Amino acid sequence: MAIRVSISKLCRGCMSVLENPENSCPYCGFDKSNYPVDKKKLRVDFILKGKYLVGNAINATPYENTYIAWNLNEDNRVVVKEF
Repeated sequence: MAIRVSISKLCRGCMSVLENPENSCPYCGFDKSNYPVDKKKLRVDFILKGKYLVGNAINATPYENTYIAWNLNEDNRVVVKEF
């Protein structure tokens, strides 16, 4: 049986597993407490289709937004594109 990652321990900027998720991420510097809300993008921690935990937007154009995300079913990091 595979060990599941606790989503509370995931950095929302790079989806790395953190020892202390209260601090900024030592890998990418993401700090959820300083993350600006943008009504044109999915919010951090949004669960998409009951399957993907949405993280930071890693690219944005007038036509699409790209997000780092966590596949809750397969327990791995993925990219989600919103058109």
